[in-house]
Amino acid sequence: MTYSAAGEVRDAKVILQNVMEMLKEGLLSTLLPHNVTTREKIHREMDMNHIAKQIERDAFDIDYYIDFILATLATVCCPIRDKDILDVRKMTNTTNKVRKCGYH
Repeated sequence: MTYSAAGEVRDAKVILQNVMEMLKEGLLSTLLPHNVTTREKIHREMDMNHIAKQIERDAFDIDYYIDFILATLATVCCPIRDKDILDVRKMTNTTNKVRKCGYH
């Protein structure tokens, strides 16, 4: 791998980690103060140190996290959002799924 390619891979990994941090914060922002158990679950499942290690080792499974985010949104959002969540689940393009998860 050339220096340029290595730098691009490193940049992509940083961007992915930043996107995951943004998604985590967005998910946390949907919670009400009494959602303590859900908040703890988000912090446990989306531990940024663990995610960073997965990304660095090329072992990161973005589909797992998208599914987790969608499942969490389904439990905390009003029922009118159920169709939106189902529509995202049906998408096949991962980039579009991430975009939709970031704009709940």
